[in-house]
Amino acid sequence: MKKWGIKPYLIGLIFLSFMHFVYALRTNAYFSIDDFFEIAYFRNHTILEFIPDFIIHGDMNEFTRIVGFVAFAFLQNVFGINHFAFDVAMFLTNSINLVLLFFVVRKLTKNDFVSFFVSVIFNKNYLFYYSNIHENLLATFCILTIFFFLYYPKKFYLSVISFTLALFSKETAVTVPLVLLSISLFHKLDRKKIFYLLLMSAAFGIYAGYFFVTKKILGDNFVYAPAARIIDLFRGYLFFVDYKIILLMVGLSVYYKKYVYLPLLATVFITLTPAAMLVNRREIYYIYMPFLYLMIYLGMLLPKLNLKTSILYLAVFFVFGGRSILPKIAWQEFPDWQKVSIYKVLDRIENGNEDFSDMVIERDARLMIQSETTDLFIEARKKYD
Repeated sequence: MKKWGIKPYLIGLIFLSFMHFVYALRTNAYFSIDDFFEIAYFRNHTILEFIPDFIIHGDMNEFTRIVGFVAFAFLQNVFGINHFAFDVAMFLTNSINLVLLFFVVRKLTKNDFVSFFVSVIFNKNYLFYYSNIHENLLATFCILTIFFFLYYPKKFYLSVISFTLALFSKETAVTVPLVLLSISLFHKLDRKKIFYLLLMSAAFGIYAGYFFVTKKILGDNFVYAPAARIIDLFRGYLFFVDYKIILLMVGLSVYYKKYVYLPLLATVFITLTPAAMLVNRREIYYIYMPFLYLMIYLGMLLPKLNLKTSILYLAVFFVFGGRSILPKIAWQEFPDWQKVSIYKVLDRIENGNEDFSDMVIERDARLMIQSETTDLFIEARKKYD
């Protein structure tokens, strides 16, 4: 496989990511759920206004996820309510994550095909909702921190900058130093520098923890109610990672007697813990970033591809989903019923009638009305459709 070089692999990864982008266009992907609240906020606030406010008070949900909001605000300010621009942004960030994962695994395994294989599996988690740009960018800066640490160990400031952006993308980035510490058990790394990143995690944990201690986030919020029993936490893990995957991952480590990789697997579940604890808000997109770590772990266990080991590769492929790993295909355009409902509401408003009592309004159309952003969508439809 080495004679191929890495270019075909990278082209293949970008192509697979692009197929998700095509699927989004064919199925009329559109603004949904949390997007409306972000759109409503950024119509009245500039980037320079909301960044210091978010640092002091937290974002609109009282978290500290500034980076994703900057990206969303930038796209909205430059392109308006143009869903195509957001589709492109999701495609680009996912493609960057695939390429970075490829190079990280390649650095650790020296195996191009293994790096390609695990990156293809990771691609199954492609995110379509625009508000999930937070998850995309979190993964980008987490894997970029690891990439810089592996490829540019003497330029530690690059890892620090990337890690800072990861922390302000989402709080779960605090586990990146644990990933590096786990990697240092089987790959030579400067643990002193990892310790500095751990200090950054601790400092950020204290800062972000303020919003929890003061109960600004949790409080009586039923949506973020945490698990009260260990069994509920365990069920949360199984919601995100199928038990067959867990058995396979542990089994490979035991079979090949590579127990040194198990701490890396542990970081996957440590990173997943906050999401697994949310008994009323288990959203599958929370797996996106931890799945990067799982793929690094898998890459370390997979042997060189040959006729004998091809059976293992097939087993891994099917355990992780088989056909579902590859992008969906839409040969014809399919209507997005949420988008259709939004357009019906816009049609009525443009005709001078804002009485919707006789209409069946879908969730997103209702959110658009509640967030008072109908005028922005009318303007965008006239401009881009």
